Parts: sequence; structure tokens; C-alpha cells
Amino acid sequence: MPVQEKLPSVVEVVAIGASTGGPAALNTILGALPADFPAPILIVQHITAGFTLGLAAWLQHRCRLPIRVARAAERIQPGIVYIAPDACHLLVAKDRRLQLNTNALVNHVRPSANVLFESIGRVYSARAIGILLTGMGEDGALGLRAIHQSGGLTIAQDEATSIVYGMPRAAAELGACSTILPIDQIAAFLVHTIMHRR
Repeated sequence: MPVQEKLPSVVEVVAIGASTGGPAALNTILGALPADFPAPILIVQHITAGFTLGLAAWLQHRCRLPIRVARAAERIQPGIVYIAPDACHLLVAKDRRLQLNTNALVNHVRPSANVLFESIGRVYSARAIGILLTGMGEDGALGLRAIHQSGGLTIAQDEATSIVYGMPRAAAELGACSTILPIDQIAAFLVHTIMHRR
């Protein structure tokens, strides 16, 4: 599915939501990004409490970018990958600092991709890229639409490469996707859009 919208001139942040099958999908994307990838990457991965640190360490084996679990009030830095911590919603404040909270579950989960994506749409609007990967349910679909409606570029993983095509399907049905891509093409798309067009 080709991108219909005009590509952004500047991308200041990439936000990713994933659930079932997400760790492998994230590994594919992050492992293919170059060490000089300039944008910060914020990730919500639905995962059992207690496994987030292990996920970050596992992803770091292939990823050339530093990966860390997000901390409250941390200023977002270029080229850093931030993963939402256990049982906390991750969002971005207007001053471009990370916020964490333990507010009510959204779509039966915390962290929720919707919460992250909606904050990204508010703060970055057309300077953001939102990505929704494999996963069960509908979390992230409304948030991806919020990024799309604010002028940002939005990507959903395609059905053929998704372990569970629930979350990407929900986004596609809402018309929230600028493009739909197989998992092994997303990193190249990011590099082209953010780095090769500068």
C-alpha cells in the first residue's frame, strides 16, 4: 500500500505500539536501524510485568541504538529507544519530557499504545511517525488515528507478517494508516523517510 500523504520534512519522534508477537517484530525493526538513526523511538509493548528489563536487554543485542526503560521526567534524546516500564502508561509532555502514570487501564492494558500515540499527536503533530505492530485487540488504533489526523505519518504492520492481525486491522479499518507494510520493510522506510531525505 503506497503512502498517499506528503512525507514530513522533519520527523522528531517515532512511536511504536505492539502486543502479541511484538518482541520479534521490534527486534526486526530495531536491528535494522543504523547507529546514527537520529529520531528518538518510544515503545509500548504489552508484556507480563517483570519482563520489561529482560526485553530491553534482549533487544539491545541486535540494536545499534541505546535502549532503556523510560523514566519519569526524562528529557527525550535523539537516537535513544525508550520502552514503557511495567504497568505504567507512557506519554510525552509539551516540554518533550517523558511522563509515566498508573491511571486506569485503557483497552484493558497499561501501558496502552493509545495513551502514548494520543500524546504524540498532541505534542508533535506532523513531525511524528506512529507504528502499530502485531497484537490482539484494538489498542493503538484510535491513537494511531490521532497521529494521522494531526498530520503525522502512520504505519501498520501487514496481515501476512503479523502473528495476530488484531491491532493493525483495527487501525486499518479506522482509516488510521498512511501505509501498511510487511515487518521487514518498516526499518528501511523509516531510514528513507527520516535520513535519506534530509
